[in-house]
Amino acid sequence: RKQVRGEADSDKEAKHMRDEMIVELRKQSSMPQGEQERLSAGFDEAWAKLEADLLADNLSHTNMLRNKIIFKRLFKDFVPLKFSYIKSVSQVTSPFFQEYKAYFINDLKHNPNGGWRSELICIKSMMRRFKKLGYCGKEIMDILADIKRPRHIKKDYPNIPNGKLKELLVFIKQNRPDYYPIIYFICRTGRRIKE
Repeated sequence: RKQVRGEADSDKEAKHMRDEMIVELRKQSSMPQGEQERLSAGFDEAWAKLEADLLADNLSHTNMLRNKIIFKRLFKDFVPLKFSYIKSVSQVTSPFFQEYKAYFINDLKHNPNGGWRSELICIKSMMRRFKKLGYCGKEIMDILADIKRPRHIKKDYPNIPNGKLKELLVFIKQNRPDYYPIIYFICRTGRRIKE
């Protein structure tokens, strides 16, 4: 433990000073050289290792793209705006995630329930992978565990009776026979149009 006194004009400035001190102490802590290098690695190296790990797990192209977009938004766009002293993944702190939440919802105008929920799920998944790869410590996972995920809002789909569906299929079969096989497949399997 180390105690240091400092003067700040506001609580926010004091938190930033504290975070900077924590970052410096982590850099100076005694660890094996390889582990220390990973913890102090830059964002580009961390992304390269994360991307290799995602490819090794054979994730879909969509999932890869989503991870890339969120990584870029989190570490390339947000860090220079509010936390310019953070140079590696291991240096993020609790105020970092709280301010990112405010940035994501207020500045980027995303939905506080659905949008933030999926963003948080992906961030937690990404940080778990970084921990396994040695780019961040257990304390970051504890911080993320404290951030509660918003409840899922279930979409209320309309209840369409089978008789109405059969009438629709008959109408499509008579008027648009080219669409009939596709609509019939969707009706039988319950798939949505985007699937």
